[in-house]
Amino acid sequence: RVPRWLPDTLVDSGRQRAAIRLAAVARKSGMRKWFPSAVVRRLLTISAAIRKQESGSRSTLDAYYAPNKRLKGEVALFTGCMQQAVDMQALKATVRILTAIGYAVSVPSSQQCCGAMHAHAGYQQRAVDLEKSNLTVFAEKGFDALITVSSGCGSHLADITGMDCPVMDASAFVQQYGGINDLPVAEIRRNIAVFPPCTLAAMRQQVQMMALLRDLPGAELHELQNMGCCGGAGLNLITQQEIGGQLIRPIIKQLEASGVKIVATTN
Repeated sequence: RVPRWLPDTLVDSGRQRAAIRLAAVARKSGMRKWFPSAVVRRLLTISAAIRKQESGSRSTLDAYYAPNKRLKGEVALFTGCMQQAVDMQALKATVRILTAIGYAVSVPSSQQCCGAMHAHAGYQQRAVDLEKSNLTVFAEKGFDALITVSSGCGSHLADITGMDCPVMDASAFVQQYGGINDLPVAEIRRNIAVFPPCTLAAMRQQVQMMALLRDLPGAELHELQNMGCCGGAGLNLITQQEIGGQLIRPIIKQLEASGVKIVATTN
């Protein structure tokens, strides 16, 4: 059984920061090998990677962003728990794009983790409590959509009974309600590998994602073929490292063979 402290740590910003600081100390001192738990060692490895990727870039989002053109509607942005640690640049870019195509963006500070982490770990009551908290924040507020930048969160939120606005990946929403033509996009001239994850398929929005990417001027897309799970699978990235490695190996081989430097995905 997955220990309760693991999802609790991943969804709490204070515990995340503590894990990242501990990972930095463990890496410099070599004490990582002292921890008997493979789960703890893996968590420290991931925390160290997060620190390296996002060092100095932690920041916050405003509660509300007005559109940059005639108002089309208002959406809510789901910031999640891990996204704020690893995807802040994506969250900010999403706000810029949504306001550019005419949507006001609300970012409620009282939102909670989607509940997926605890559900995957078998702690259903805690997952239900988080889901109820998010219903209080997002339901019956008149939002045109609840936007996510992580389809892992999106697929979980979409299954919550009582969520009365559509839960949409940012790429799908922009394609459906704005599109590249509404944005001042320069030619990219890059080769991009595309991996639509299983969570986006569960949301039934992979077609919109692909359509948006195909509209990028100058981009050459390489859609990965015959792919299944990426190996993340909830908490498996931490708790089932060997199985996760086996699942992601075919993806890595295709990426290496393609020679691309950019991978587009939603999770």
